[in-house]
Amino acid sequence: MPTINRLKKKERTSDKSNLRKKLYADRLYQKVRKLYFMEHPLCEECLKEGMTVQARDVHHKQSPFIDNLSMVERYFLLRNPNNFISLCRDCHQKAHGNIKKKN
Repeated sequence: MPTINRLKKKERTSDKSNLRKKLYADRLYQKVRKLYFMEHPLCEECLKEGMTVQARDVHHKQSPFIDNLSMVERYFLLRNPNNFISLCRDCHQKAHGNIKKKN
């Protein structure tokens, strides 16, 4: 059977991607995120519209990656459960503007 040689993903080495890796690897963030996800297993946006859809992602309402934030402010936004919202994949893509919202 023939094999397909796929191109390797380009490794990101920018300061911004390194910052993301560092913050998302934070153990306290991972614990807080896991607890939030267990308490909110359904997509909160879909629930507002009367649909029951399993959440797949925890989204930050206010990004901890905004320029001109100190590391203390970044960690606060990253770990604060009041800054979280559980979303399904479609709603998470909409939140990031990757797909258009349906009317």
